[in-house]
Amino acid sequence: MKKILFTIQWYPSVRSANVLCDDEIMRALLAEKKYEVHCLVYWVPGRPAYEVINGIHVHRFIPGLLWPIFIWGKLHDTTLLGGLVVRINRFLLRVKQLLSIFIYPVFEPFTTRRFAKQAVRLHKKEKFDVVISEHNGIDTLYAGYIIKKTASDIKFIPILWDPIVGKAPAKYLSRSFCERRLERFEEKILSLADTIVAMQSNKKNLTDRVVHKSYFERIQFLDLPRLLAPVLANVRSKFIKPGNINIIYSGIISFPDRDPSFIIELLNDTGIENINLMLFCNGNVESLFPLIKKFHGDLTFYPYIKRDELLKIYEGVDIFLNLGGANPNMLPSKIFEYMSYGKPILSTYTIADDSSKKYLDRYPLALMINQQSPDRDSLIVDLRDFILTPKSPKCSFETVCALFPDNNPNKYVQLIANMLFDEQH
Repeated sequence: MKKILFTIQWYPSVRSANVLCDDEIMRALLAEKKYEVHCLVYWVPGRPAYEVINGIHVHRFIPGLLWPIFIWGKLHDTTLLGGLVVRINRFLLRVKQLLSIFIYPVFEPFTTRRFAKQAVRLHKKEKFDVVISEHNGIDTLYAGYIIKKTASDIKFIPILWDPIVGKAPAKYLSRSFCERRLERFEEKILSLADTIVAMQSNKKNLTDRVVHKSYFERIQFLDLPRLLAPVLANVRSKFIKPGNINIIYSGIISFPDRDPSFIIELLNDTGIENINLMLFCNGNVESLFPLIKKFHGDLTFYPYIKRDELLKIYEGVDIFLNLGGANPNMLPSKIFEYMSYGKPILSTYTIADDSSKKYLDRYPLALMINQQSPDRDSLIVDLRDFILTPKSPKCSFETVCALFPDNNPNKYVQLIANMLFDEQH
């Protein structure tokens, strides 16, 4: 039985798309009956320091004295006190960012170091064969790097769900400075890895920069492992309005990157009055509230909800909504979950090499809306036809799997097995 450690920020998580990808790999590993799976994560209120969840050994730790207070505020950000705590935490974060410019991209040095120490301590106790560190932050990658540095016999696999170089750099620093420091950090981490997993969406970026590096041959370009048959609840969600065209968006809203105002106004201009548009999101959306009064149908902004309830909504909606981003290296995992339901998907995009577009162009029930198009009237006609034209039958899950064979967690299990077992023969 091989023992595998994942260094990630949270488990379980209802908000993090990265953790959902990690979870799919962990579950697929357990299904093989060859692996014991552990993960090291931050502590959250209401969870013990150690527990086993569906066969996964979860180890938690508190990285600092103020951590419980700030986590409480994050979980209660809709309350007056919780919102105040979040604002204080955000202010302190900005101060840390300014004070830590000389060690960028690390701006939480004590938290990062503590994560690494906890990881090394856990490895000494459990004797893992593999440490898998996903990049959702510097801390998780650094923890795996330090384990490998102190125990060379362990296999180290960084997974770059988000690219290290290729993400939007810090806005308070010059782009050239950020890229130089990020490239230095990238080389430091990847040079020690046994296998590196990068996303297909980031292939050109990495190839152009590191093809001459010694670790380039260790990079495996895979895809997000989020294509799984949906678990159907057969219970209608309270958010679904019968007799309406129910459309849902779930994810981050940010300005000017993922701004839903364009598609909201376009939907309104179709003149269709029985649309129930639901946006489950975080971010500062108060500036969008005036659109609610103007919308012909029902437009509602909701905070994040438990994932079980969200999946009930997915089962009952008519159309999924995806908001295109301005970074071609960042692929939203939600589009694969949307496609697994076989329902229509409406997506906006602002750049020609939008990361979602090349996938949704292959999905037979998708409409791509170019926000830069000068012909707004044509967009309205296309959108109206898309909404009102019956989409039956749905796209079967088998068809979707055939279209996207690389978006399966078993691809990752195979990679891990090849690394662990092939060398024994």
